[in-house]
Amino acid sequence: MMANKLARTKHLPKIERMYFVGDNPEVDIVGANLYNALLKRAKSSN
Repeated sequence: MMANKLARTKHLPKIERMYFVGDNPEVDIVGANLYNALLKRAKSSN
């Protein structure tokens, strides 16, 4: 996760939990999960 990469560069602890507030939680969560899957796929192809 990008936030953890940034935290490591600043010598901060790993982010264990992140809360997200949006206008439509169901869609926002699905979108976040799809994006995470895309990042994992891109990482595994490299």
